[in-house]
Amino acid sequence: MSRGLVELPFRVQPGLSALQRTRVEAAALRANDRYVIDFLEEHGLCPYARTGRERGLTARHVVIAELASIDRVVQVFEAAAASELQVVQVIFALAEVAPQEFARFVSELTEALNLRQPRPVFASAALHPELAYRTDSATGLISLFRRAPDPTLQWVRLESLDNIYRGRKGGTSFVDLGSVRDLFGEPQKRDLYQEIAHNNQQTAERLGVAQVAELLARLRQQTLEEYGKILGKA
Repeated sequence: MSRGLVELPFRVQPGLSALQRTRVEAAALRANDRYVIDFLEEHGLCPYARTGRERGLTARHVVIAELASIDRVVQVFEAAAASELQVVQVIFALAEVAPQEFARFVSELTEALNLRQPRPVFASAALHPELAYRTDSATGLISLFRRAPDPTLQWVRLESLDNIYRGRKGGTSFVDLGSVRDLFGEPQKRDLYQEIAHNNQQTAERLGVAQVAELLARLRQQTLEEYGKILGKA
């Protein structure tokens, strides 16, 4: 089905038991909850994520690196494209991949999959615990908030981004959980992308940029430690 598409950017090493896979998947979802609900939603960094989640417009899929296949990711995309889902995350648990390489994979895969549809369906973002960020501007800080505990591919339906990106130069390769305001059909008076970035910058400055980075690094470390216990490496 996916021959000649895009290769996974990490090594696949089978060897987990069925019980270990179940526990790894549960651990990945718990870590994602701590990132999305306890961090992003709690601090208002994604003001519309909670409503989308509560309305059943979001979905998460865990793809464990030792069993990963590009076909599984393609199936998630195609099923989501045929649904009413607005935000879809594919969490690559146990994946070892550099942020730049993962970002390139996410962009190229999304472009290829959109081309297989009658028209493009999803914009994408690569979430990764080691993303570099800058403190010299609001948009420079965006990558800090995308430091998810696991490499995570995020898709957001393009129809939900029309108001956000209307009049904004450039492509639609970036989007984060805070960018789904169009779900509620509210009229926009200015560039919502810039508004969200500005509001998030103010929050980061209030919390302390270094403290935010430390919090997310600690979440990543806790996630790795939990995986280590499951795999008997602790």
